[in-house]
Amino acid sequence: MIVEVFRNGRRYAKAQTFTTKREALDWEKKFLYEIDSGLITKESLKKRRVTDAIEKYITAVLPHKPRNAPNVIQHLGWWKDQIGALPLSEGTPAVISEYRDRLLFERAVRGKPRSNNTVIRYLASISIVFEYAVKEWLWMMLNPVCSIKKPKVGKGKTRFFDLGEIQIIKSACEKSKSSLLLPIFIIALHTGMRRGEILSLRWEDVDFKNRELHLPTSKNGEPRDVPMSDEVFRTLSDLALVKKADISGLVFSSPYDPRRPIDIVSAWRRVLKKAEIKGATFHTTRHTACSYLAQLGIAPILISRIVGHSDSKTTDRYTHAVKEHTRAAIGQLEALIEGKC
Repeated sequence: MIVEVFRNGRRYAKAQTFTTKREALDWEKKFLYEIDSGLITKESLKKRRVTDAIEKYITAVLPHKPRNAPNVIQHLGWWKDQIGALPLSEGTPAVISEYRDRLLFERAVRGKPRSNNTVIRYLASISIVFEYAVKEWLWMMLNPVCSIKKPKVGKGKTRFFDLGEIQIIKSACEKSKSSLLLPIFIIALHTGMRRGEILSLRWEDVDFKNRELHLPTSKNGEPRDVPMSDEVFRTLSDLALVKKADISGLVFSSPYDPRRPIDIVSAWRRVLKKAEIKGATFHTTRHTACSYLAQLGIAPILISRIVGHSDSKTTDRYTHAVKEHTRAAIGQLEALIEGKC
């Protein structure tokens, strides 16, 4: 069906295919209403490509989003290469599902298939672009990602350091050429902070009086205050003494450029290799903090608040760490009830 109408000297035209006459008439009625109410304009009826929506989102919307913008840009770059030339009107669920399967089965940069969680993030990145195209810019009618089946969410990585490994890593950090690696490791263990949050920490964000670390922005875009343990307080106090009067800028700045954070990637890899610890990354320190908080019986909502999880369901993965402790607790309950203690 083709609808052509003039309003205030302007010509509006739009075409759509329907299976029944009733659907066509309803669509025509809705189209005319949207023109009269200003929801549809000449600008919104221009033929747009997927790449137009991606570029507009990156320039107009993404600068106001949280710090994961580089990842989103990477995802959208992939979509732009694959379907960027496609008109938005042809971005159907069938097309998106085809490229979902390609994401699942093609080899990624390191030669390994992408995980389901990674594919879900790729789909989420293009989905938000389509949402803006539908609701904000009126460039398309429906978001095709909403109509396709998403891969199952995989279980999050729950590798964490046991107490013996922590001592071994501390010892290896003390011998590292990177003198800041041990303080960074200690802060990560005691706070559950992300590596980026620690490395972007500035001295003005360290509140020694109230023993708090203020994070103006985090991965989820929300500021938060992280309490300092005695060990973290001592560690940062010692660093402040070394800095003396020059307590400004980044806490962990690069020795080559004080305006940039230190790069600990190579030093951390050497420490893990020297300590003969496998299957771990720096992010394992975050899993470790969350797991031990869970073992202590801290409520998931409080753990989420401490480490900055936007969804408390993310924290639930660490409840695996308390199974043995819950068994012990049940044993103690039995002993109490049965008069065994």
